Amino acid sequence: MDIYHLAEMCHEYNKNFDTKSDLSNSRFEDYLKNSAPYRHIKQSLTSKNITLSANNPSIYQSTDSDERRFELATLRIISGGIELFHDPLSTAIFNPAAAGVASLNAPNIATQNASKHLLKQLDKQSLYLGQQCMRQLENVAKGEQPFSWPQFSKHKNAKIKMLVREVALLSKRLFIIKTDKAWRFPTQALLRIFDLVEVSVSEKTIQRHQKEYDDCKDIPLSLAKVLRERRRRRTD
Repeated sequence: MDIYHLAEMCHEYNKNFDTKSDLSNSRFEDYLKNSAPYRHIKQSLTSKNITLSANNPSIYQSTDSDERRFELATLRIISGGIELFHDPLSTAIFNPAAAGVASLNAPNIATQNASKHLLKQLDKQSLYLGQQCMRQLENVAKGEQPFSWPQFSKHKNAKIKMLVREVALLSKRLFIIKTDKAWRFPTQALLRIFDLVEVSVSEKTIQRHQKEYDDCKDIPLSLAKVLRERRRRRTD
């Protein structure tokens, strides 16, 4: 399955999970349940000292067993990572520069000088391109973003880093992990998630990224949009 349709199923699963909807007919779970990577992920998690967090009982159905809740949480962690892997620069949700996966793409000196020159030539010829266009040229000439929304340049390994980041933050929220002092999601399980998106990553790369988020208290990005919508409804 291509990453676009896989991410679409992940988004649907995340939305249903976070809004406490029925997950018994999840397309994402149906797709994964017979896959080798998912079997390996479950084996890796059950072989470690990992238990379900007791801080989030309301996100599951009352009829779910502890074993089923653990499975649903596992699926949520996988789907969150894949969704952010598909779209690491989703500026509707977060600032990718703050997350360390991108840099602000500001006009460089050459572009600024070219804009200044064009503005001078337009003025000499008394040519007017319209208020919006002229304002954008003036912004670029000053080294600012041409539009009100920022533009980012994605780092080479942004997709990999974003998947690791989301899995790290979601696993801290949904699991109690006592495999090591950092409470890290097992590296072998992360490797199998990368198998699902058909990307080869070394253990060393995964562990380097995991270390960056050992003390991170941020809200998982795949959850931020849902939480923001809940706050908006409460204030309406």
